Amino acid sequence: MKKVLLVDDDLHLLELIKTVLKQKGYSVVVAHSGQDCLDRLKKMKPDLILLDVMMPDMDGKEVASRIRANPETKDLKIAFLTVMQKYDIGIEFMEKHNILDCLTKSFPQEDLLEKVDQILQK
Repeated sequence: MKKVLLVDDDLHLLELIKTVLKQKGYSVVVAHSGQDCLDRLKKMKPDLILLDVMMPDMDGKEVASRIRANPETKDLKIAFLTVMQKYDIGIEFMEKHNILDCLTKSFPQEDLLEKVDQILQK
């Protein structure tokens, strides 16, 4: 069973996405902040991190930078989960930090599942 670490400060959205992914057969762990994500990565190695970009205290770009800077986590698969477009985040940033995709939060469930499946098959 593939494990997904879902990182977002929106508790309602976390539960919704967690439910959708679990129904598809994924194991899902949630983190409520960037620091919570980094702390969880000390104890687990997920197959994919779905990371919100706009969070208080530490945004998703900073979290991704720290994940890539750590030799133990640098190769983990990361996709942003955001209301922003990849052009707003920065194509150069995404390429430099090997961000595999930018999934929009206003998504049909099928689209989210299809994108997650595609990322995990890479």
